[in-house]
Amino acid sequence: MQRGSTRAFVFLLAAATAAAVAAVAGCSSSSGGSKNSTSIHAENGSSGSGSIAVESSDDACTRVSQTDATRLFGRQASQLTRAPAPGSSTCVWGAHTDAGAADDVSSQLQVRIFPTASAYGESAIAGARHLTGLGDEAFIATQDSTAQLEYVKGGKTYVFKYTVVAADGRSPAASSLATKLETFVRASTAQS
Repeated sequence: MQRGSTRAFVFLLAAATAAAVAAVAGCSSSSGGSKNSTSIHAENGSSGSGSIAVESSDDACTRVSQTDATRLFGRQASQLTRAPAPGSSTCVWGAHTDAGAADDVSSQLQVRIFPTASAYGESAIAGARHLTGLGDEAFIATQDSTAQLEYVKGGKTYVFKYTVVAADGRSPAASSLATKLETFVRASTAQS
């Protein structure tokens, strides 16, 4: 299996696991020392400001609210998952333009918070672009229809994955997703 395919598989496996854990365990967060995988996290977005409270709770769903996700997607967001993942708190928001239709566009934002800086994965992701002015260290990377931004602040790793997939195959360019995600995260963290 090629490296990109492996990353996509790892992401899908992680998403399925998080959904299963949510169904069994309900809403909670966990802490631990496991490291983040190097997969690209998927989310769709549009620029805008939000209210990510970087210094407050470690609950990923309080970092990005429904209002924040709706602003990013440009349409009403719904919470898809709120569950612990190994060593992190995870929250997934999603939206569709017309679910099930041939021209549907699906957007997803996954937010994960790891309790240590060791989860930071810039060196493990090919094509990662280092960012300045966001936390202690930060990067953004793209793959297919996904943009992933990670930063470290206060000894914790914050991961944002944004994916947009069009049913008709006309998904936006990954570079435009990266721009939207970076703008969203920068504006959101500046307000905290």
